[in-house]
Amino acid sequence: MPAVLHIPSSFPPFLVTCPMRDFIRRFLTEEDGPTAVEYAVMLALIVGVCITSVTALAQRTGESFNTSAANLSSVWGS
Repeated sequence: MPAVLHIPSSFPPFLVTCPMRDFIRRFLTEEDGPTAVEYAVMLALIVGVCITSVTALAQRTGESFNTSAANLSSVWGS
């Protein structure tokens, strides 16, 4: 049978608790940290896709304007 520790009521409460042990226990049991990391990874992927899409769209738009300008120049003879 494990020994039972009896702490007198006059004992300072800060010596009874262990902040580091409590922190480690909370860190290992809470799921807020991994959830935040997962959201950050998803956000990074979404931002990457958006930047790639806008870059591709800008290049295609520029090519379209250049083609239109070349066709108009050949028709007008400028």
